Amino acid sequence: MCYPNQVSFTGKGGYDKKYYHNEDDKYGWLEFKDENLIKSELECYERLRKIEGINLPEVHYESSIPKPLLKHDDPCGCQVAKCGYFIRHLNIVKSIKPVMCRFEFIPRSIGIEDPSQILNAINDLKQLSQEAVLKAILSTCGELTLAFDRSDNHFYLMDYGYGDGTSNIDGILGGIQTMINSLEKLLK
Repeated sequence: MCYPNQVSFTGKGGYDKKYYHNEDDKYGWLEFKDENLIKSELECYERLRKIEGINLPEVHYESSIPKPLLKHDDPCGCQVAKCGYFIRHLNIVKSIKPVMCRFEFIPRSIGIEDPSQILNAINDLKQLSQEAVLKAILSTCGELTLAFDRSDNHFYLMDYGYGDGTSNIDGILGGIQTMINSLEKLLK
């Protein structure tokens, strides 16, 4: 039986999602209350995979056409009875929305503490801050949510809900720049 990790959240539109992970397993199970939301998120995920230079955690579902897994046993031995999909487990402290970092970013708050982590983090953020890349992401997703994986020292895009194209690109770019500035200060 899978036990819920500390990660549990509610997605846009009131749909509940929960993340389950057994310690030391490579994948966790992202459970959704509604099959239509899974299909929508997986369609967004597939569109995001076509954007060069961004990191997405690997996901597994039963076919090449995004389709939710139902009543499926995962490769780690968990009995999965509800709808969802398997996603590579990331060693994160918490996810973060760059638009919320416009005025302040504390790298330690997401697990960036070691100088060896900083260069990868800065490079990932610079890639995301390229206008063409960010516009491609935001034309697919409603917002930008990132998680810093302390296992490989990279930022990953999380939360793949469709957006309406009205995201605050200036606010997101401002937040990313604040994050880069805060990380660069740690290198000095």
